[in-house]
Amino acid sequence: MVSASERFWWDSLEGNEIDDNTAGYPPYDVTQTASFILDAIRPISGFARLLDLGCGKGRLTAEVAQHVPSEVEIVGVDISPKMIDLAKRWPDRNVLYRVGDGRNLPERCGMFDGAWSVAMFQHIPHEAKLGYLFEVCDHLRSGATFVFTVAVGDEDMFLNHQLTEDDLTELISWMSVLFDRIVEHPVDENGWTWIEATK
Repeated sequence: MVSASERFWWDSLEGNEIDDNTAGYPPYDVTQTASFILDAIRPISGFARLLDLGCGKGRLTAEVAQHVPSEVEIVGVDISPKMIDLAKRWPDRNVLYRVGDGRNLPERCGMFDGAWSVAMFQHIPHEAKLGYLFEVCDHLRSGATFVFTVAVGDEDMFLNHQLTEDDLTELISWMSVLFDRIVEHPVDENGWTWIEATK
């Protein structure tokens, strides 16, 4: 099962391996990424709950939390209990961390006014991506936006599942059944393609 092998791999990391594998490649600027995310999900004003899917050790979750009112609740979800334990070290009073697979969000996760996922979709196989998107859409309020990154290329191996151009076209076509508006941003300096999907 994909989720079991992925969880085992992330939970097996130690010391510098954790930092090396959660910084992105190349490492991304957390403040700049948080700003982009908030700009993307901001069209729905007055949000109360946000989701970080694949939050890892929580550094981006914590950064976003610093830029929203303290009454906004952010839920960080990751498949790895070890990453969630590390994420809980951030002292944010408005962030909850939960262990969960994106194809089946944790019980009582509730509805969200916006969501994001950074450098996570490249770690799951193409066929699993659809389940993650369906689940996130199911937990978004009408008008809310999910912004996420994908890696475009031809590598498809353990924990490195890039999308070919044809795969990306197919994914966006499938997403149009779930979301009212989809915006694809060009590849950024990290090699990511950003996708905004508004329900």
